[in-house]
Amino acid sequence: MLKPLLTASALTLALGASAASAGSLDFTTLGSGTVNGSTALLPEATLTSGADAFFVGANSTNSICALSTSAFNCANDLTVEFSSAVANLSFNVEGWQSGDRIDVTLFDAMSNALETTTILANGVVSFSSTGVTSIFLDDSSTAFGVSYADWTFDDATSPIPLPAGLPLLLTTLGGLGLVARRRKSS
Repeated sequence: MLKPLLTASALTLALGASAASAGSLDFTTLGSGTVNGSTALLPEATLTSGADAFFVGANSTNSICALSTSAFNCANDLTVEFSSAVANLSFNVEGWQSGDRIDVTLFDAMSNALETTTILANGVVSFSSTGVTSIFLDDSSTAFGVSYADWTFDDATSPIPLPAGLPLLLTTLGGLGLVARRRKSS
C-alpha cells in the first residue's frame, strides 16, 4: 500500500516541477484595423507604440504593427512588456520590404539586455533567453515597416522550481518512510 503511494507522490512532484505553460499574444481581442492610442492592454502583455495607434490584421489576422496615422505606415518602434517573465519567445515578421530594419532587444526585470538581433527579412524570429520581461523593437525603416504575428512563449516561472523540487521530494519520502516504520513497529 505504501509503495504505490510513494511512487505516485514522486512522479507527481517530478512531473509538476518541470512543467512550463505555453502562452501567446492574441491581438484580435483589440479589434480589427486601426486601434487608436499609443498603449494597448492584453492579459499577457502591455504594448506601447512609438506612434499614435496600432493596426491589427495588417498582413495576417493575428498581426499587429505600431501605426503612424499621419504617415499611415508601420515604420515605428514597439515595446512589449509581459505580465510575467517569459522564455523561448518567438514571433513572425510580415510585410518586410527593402529598406525595413528592426533592431530587437530583450530585457529582464532589472532592464539588463538579454539578447539582441536585427530583422532584415520576413520569417520567424526566435529567442532562447529565459526571464524576459520586455522586448523593444527599434524600427529604423525607410520603407513602410513590418507587422508582427503569432507570438508564442513559455511561462518562465514554474510552480515549483526544479532545484527546490529535489529537497521537497526527499523530505516527503523521508516523512513517508518514518510513517511506514512506525506502522511496522506497532
